[in-house]
Amino acid sequence: MKITKKYLFILMVMISVIVLAACGGSDGESSGDGEKKAKGGIIPIYTPGTAGSNYILSAGITNLLNENEAVEGSQFSTEATSGDIEMLTLLLDRSDQDLPAFAATSAYGPNTAYFGKHPEMEGEYEDLRAVSYVSYSAMHLVVKENSDIHSFEDLKGKKIGAFVPGLTPDIYMKDFLSEAYGIEPDEYTSIPLNHDERATGIQDGSVDASFLLGAVPLPQISELSQMEDIRIIPMDEEKVNEFIADKPHFDTVLVEAGTYDGHDEDLLIGRFSSIYVTHKNTDDEIVYEFIKQTIENHDKLLEVHPSADITLDTALDGIELPLHDGAKKYYEEEGLTVD
Repeated sequence: MKITKKYLFILMVMISVIVLAACGGSDGESSGDGEKKAKGGIIPIYTPGTAGSNYILSAGITNLLNENEAVEGSQFSTEATSGDIEMLTLLLDRSDQDLPAFAATSAYGPNTAYFGKHPEMEGEYEDLRAVSYVSYSAMHLVVKENSDIHSFEDLKGKKIGAFVPGLTPDIYMKDFLSEAYGIEPDEYTSIPLNHDERATGIQDGSVDASFLLGAVPLPQISELSQMEDIRIIPMDEEKVNEFIADKPHFDTVLVEAGTYDGHDEDLLIGRFSSIYVTHKNTDDEIVYEFIKQTIENHDKLLEVHPSADITLDTALDGIELPLHDGAKKYYEEEGLTVD
């Protein structure tokens, strides 16, 4: 097999992640002159599960930062979690210790938690700071080819491979089924599963349908379609547009015909944006280098995942909470007007 630069880069990303994971969490200590512990040691980038585009992109950014020695004395490490609540909890724990950290989480999570409006996180979390847009996560509702599910209306009475209660995709799914189709949570069985389990559930028949989450094209769907004949259920355009009209965190994406094997028609599905966040105690220089290296190596990130779209044009998309000073400094130097 011919090894291209693209595949060599992806291989380097995965090797980097494995090596850093093995290193453990040896964080730096405070210096004798009272300098914050924000310099030195392992700097985690928390993400959703390993099958999603946020993890893949963050692993690519991790590799770039470490290759370029962006922060002297520090190594970045991509760390998968169960979702946005765990990411924000870990991030706030690091804030309490004056240790740097980042998270690639749904915009809904930190935007609502900061202002005290997150339904599963009591109180206002004013230590949170935004860094940049990451990507979007599309909600692919997948069934077997021979399934009797042909629309969201058919989910009534079915077993759905879903998400941990309280996470952004769980909130999206339940609200959409309830408001757009009048299907309440007690009218179907929602089974919390991780990324891999939701795909496996389709194969072994333990669920009737699964939501697979990530930017288009989602590698997990391409892999699943090689082992099982599947279909993606589209959303009704009128219903979904009415649903998202007053919900700034949610949107739609058009999956063009031919994106996935066996799909020869355009499909409209739901999506929500993800952003990179940190906390106010992360050193300005670390955040500055994080976003500088990310934006200025856009071409390399496209080799990691074709959805990579962190540029000066998109950097502030989906952000409602305050920017970190390090990110603000970089954007202003590049000519962006930052409120």
